[in-house]
Amino acid sequence: ATLDFVLAPSTDTDPPVSAIDTLEDISGINDTSVSIDQWISGAAPTYVDATSFTLVGDQTTDFHVGRRIKTTNTGGTIYSTITVSAYTSLTTITVVNDSGTLDSGLSAASYGLLTATNPSLSSDCFAPVLGPDIASATALPYPDYGNYSDVTGTTTITSFDTSGEVGTVIKRHFDGALILTHDATDLVLLGGANITTAAGDEAEFVEYASGDWRCVNYVRAGLVPLVDAQTCKAWVYFNGVGTVSIYDSYNVDSITDVNTGIYEVNFTNDLANA
Repeated sequence: ATLDFVLAPSTDTDPPVSAIDTLEDISGINDTSVSIDQWISGAAPTYVDATSFTLVGDQTTDFHVGRRIKTTNTGGTIYSTITVSAYTSLTTITVVNDSGTLDSGLSAASYGLLTATNPSLSSDCFAPVLGPDIASATALPYPDYGNYSDVTGTTTITSFDTSGEVGTVIKRHFDGALILTHDATDLVLLGGANITTAAGDEAEFVEYASGDWRCVNYVRAGLVPLVDAQTCKAWVYFNGVGTVSIYDSYNVDSITDVNTGIYEVNFTNDLANA
């Protein structure tokens, strides 16, 4: 096959400054019609199991954590997100598959054109991805991938690390009890007060400025509305038989069984007169 073209004087007002500009000046070649596959191929993977494979040499730069990949398997094409990329004598890649699994017929692995960090497209362009568990810390880390993650541990959280892009929306599921500390800038919480989480609580946050997050939604595992609860000075839900047991409360430290049918509520913080 041959490609015929005719060299003609350039009609551009700007002189060519690169090979690409020079090609634009060749009559008959329309660079706007050129398309690029969004997957960069060439890697020859060796199957390990349903979620991992190895590559020869150090491939951790191209196949880095959070990057999207496409693999060819006996069962078909599988799309995945890299969760582990480690090199010793080989590069071992572990992934979370969108659906399906890798199989022994794995023959090709391609990585996405866009990197996981500082991509050329806004995060709004990407579909939500389940992220890894995050261990609670004073400054809660932002994972390499995913906008929905479980938060484990009991360390008090006073701020969130930046996602790198203002406007990012994340959701967090709390596995246990810890304190989210309200801050007028770093971590703005509903009701302007600290929140003590419980296992099963769900929260949604928006990064409104770099490294500054605002809680825009919080749902208790027991479906008790957070804001409605905190507009009260105090409330408590407890049993009235035998030893007093508090099921849930706000600004209540304990309940004292004074006499039959008479209980004394002990507040965590004193109430104002009005």
